Amino acid sequence: AKNIILATGSEARMIPGLEVSDRVLTNIEILSLKEIPKSLVIVGAGAVGVEFASIYRSFDCEVTIVEMLPRLVPVEDEEVSKELARVYRK
Repeated sequence: AKNIILATGSEARMIPGLEVSDRVLTNIEILSLKEIPKSLVIVGAGAVGVEFASIYRSFDCEVTIVEMLPRLVPVEDEEVSKELARVYRK
């Protein structure tokens, strides 16, 4: 994807080696985009990342979520996580 959103928690934590730019955004900068990107990678599958994935997917943006833990919204109930994974999977 040409664009990446960092959604690694309620306050975005930068990944070592990455800096905010016109192509690497946090949950704050993404709100200022002038156009919806064709594709987007979201790093972090917590509540914020999953919410942005849903929003951008509704605008026909191809969204990929990357999470280091084994499931979406890992701090939420496992059944909620499973249902979200089922709905979000193509």
